[in-house]
Amino acid sequence: MASVVQTPAVYIIAIFAILLCEVQVNGQVFYAPQIEALSPTGLRLTFENTGFNKFAFHGNINIPIKVGEEGSISKALDTPPEAETVTFTLNVPLKIGDTIYYYIFFESQKGTELFITDLEYKVTKFVNEDNRLVEPVPLQLPLSSEEDNNDDTSQTPSLFCIVSITEMKGQIDVCEGSLIFSEEFSQEHPRELTQWDVLNQFIGEPAYSFNMYRPDETISLKDGSLVITPILTESIVPPLLPPLDLSDRCTGKIDTLECKRDGTGIQLIPPVTTGKITTRRTFSFKYGRVEVRAKLPSGKWILPEINLEPTDYIYGWDNYASGLVRIAFSRNGEDPVLRNYVIGGPVYSGSKIYNALFLGSEGDNWFTDFHNYSMTWTPEAFIFRVDGKDIGRFTYDKSNAEDLKDKIKHASNWKKGTKMAPFDEMFHLTLGLRVGGVNEYKDSNSKPWKNLASKAMIQFWRAKEEWLPSWSYGAMMIDYVKVYAL
Repeated sequence: MASVVQTPAVYIIAIFAILLCEVQVNGQVFYAPQIEALSPTGLRLTFENTGFNKFAFHGNINIPIKVGEEGSISKALDTPPEAETVTFTLNVPLKIGDTIYYYIFFESQKGTELFITDLEYKVTKFVNEDNRLVEPVPLQLPLSSEEDNNDDTSQTPSLFCIVSITEMKGQIDVCEGSLIFSEEFSQEHPRELTQWDVLNQFIGEPAYSFNMYRPDETISLKDGSLVITPILTESIVPPLLPPLDLSDRCTGKIDTLECKRDGTGIQLIPPVTTGKITTRRTFSFKYGRVEVRAKLPSGKWILPEINLEPTDYIYGWDNYASGLVRIAFSRNGEDPVLRNYVIGGPVYSGSKIYNALFLGSEGDNWFTDFHNYSMTWTPEAFIFRVDGKDIGRFTYDKSNAEDLKDKIKHASNWKKGTKMAPFDEMFHLTLGLRVGGVNEYKDSNSKPWKNLASKAMIQFWRAKEEWLPSWSYGAMMIDYVKVYAL
């Protein structure tokens, strides 16, 4: 039922309804919008465009509103829309039982102003962006510090959402599309990075890189970015040959070459020191979308690590048996083709063949500008993007265990998992730098070491005058890291 009160060129109409309704003024039809509560938080308004110059929506949650009041939620269109159906979404936290009191405003093409008032919408259900009905799964909101100190034991409101297939270690349910991890690196000192732990250890198989991880002088924060810089080990541990014991702070396996080396034979002290941080202790997840804004390092033989690494090593520790995912990677060396490509992809084994099953995007400024690197991980595929552009995807029609059984020895371990195994378990974020190694680069006349040589690390070090001058821009910079539920 509606009543119309006319003033000069202004119509105020009261409508006692919550469904789509039609109003005619001077022969022109206007539609009050259809309202829907969206999961996990949102309000969607949809109405037919019958021709108008301006539109406005003003409302309150659980508080009546009068014409002329701004309201706690509002939306205005000051120019005529082109679409036949107008839809927009407001970011509003709602729960079952909430009532939205609102009014709407139109200005006709002839300049007539119309207010449709006394409208109400009660939240009885939620839908998602595809109009699917959402099963109400309550998520308890955390208490604020003020509420936490209050003696009142009343419950905080609950949101309702579609439960995502994304899993977080230590949490039961995750909402579809929700932000589950965020790091902006806005702190002043690395010790304030409470979501991350630094690594302090030597590197073993399968990479056998020519560096070790130590946070001192390699990890810093500058202008809102994480900076990881390679340095010569002799600058902090001179000279290179005496024993070096990291056991007091070692993050590797105690009583192994990851924590202590005597400087001889296979126990050489690496000539380069870099940094690496990890969320293994604080944040692990399965399936989701990772976004990283980064400037990759320049300099011969420096390798960026923007990875997902296995948290529990369900399928084994050796030779990447439990997998690894490179979100953004580049091989800096003599090969100009490889240098111009940024790469992303899953790693199944440490061998050169299966360490190179990657998809790439060609460019020449990965080292001078920040770029957005994205990886979407589902139970069916990996999808990689750079600056919003797809650079490729991996889909799985049959299991990795079956597909790679004759090529990778530990593929048999994956039979106990899904077809995505080993990429069907919890993984965590790692950010770091590596240098050289015996698997990443093919032997060539321009490479100063041979991969199978027993003294490969010494060969690399003796060629210092060839590669060190290129390290002026050898640092990697990370602006932010975000992870979203699917």
